[in-house]
Amino acid sequence: MERASCLLLLLLPLVHVSATTPEPCELDDEDFRCVCNFSEPQPDWSEAFQCVSAVEVEIRAGGLNLEPFLKRVDADADPRQYADTVKALRVRRLTVGAAQVPAQLLVGALRVLAYSRLKELTLEDLKITGTMPPLPLEATGLALSSLRLRNVSWATGRSWLAELQQWLKPGLKVLSIAQAHPPAFSCEQVRAFPALTSLDLSDNPGLGERGLI
Repeated sequence: MERASCLLLLLLPLVHVSATTPEPCELDDEDFRCVCNFSEPQPDWSEAFQCVSAVEVEIRAGGLNLEPFLKRVDADADPRQYADTVKALRVRRLTVGAAQVPAQLLVGALRVLAYSRLKELTLEDLKITGTMPPLPLEATGLALSSLRLRNVSWATGRSWLAELQQWLKPGLKVLSIAQAHPPAFSCEQVRAFPALTSLDLSDNPGLGERGLI
């Protein structure tokens, strides 16, 4: 009994730590859905590696500025060197939210994901800083079927949709844009979405009281 009491006393600090500092990422038992919420000022981003086996991944960065990543990774590197690894990922649906993201870093991620089997991408509560670089000649676009943008602000003004579109293949079927900043975009610069079957622009007060669907 005395040994059991001593063991319990030793375990109490571990229980306390577990209760007050939960793991930022959780992967369900079926390895299907993985959710990361990096709310610490200096999070351990490596925790996200446990999501590599998931089909559905959601990552939120607690409003942090991701510019320091530009010093740790080469956003302009040729993603073809990672093609085989990226193709092996199971992820089909990806949500990224709550962060300040340099446009160069966003483009670097899109270039890598172009070699994945990703079909649905959602960007929420993001502030995209800087200008979007042009599409390299050797780059291949993302073969998405669904793109959803909610409360995403762009530093590039009215050209943001056209600049984002150049990184997409023409097979997009679902496009949803809500609470866009700025709410307007240049129709002259945007190309047609030939495969589009659903367009939702309804949650944009800047487009009028009723919005568009």
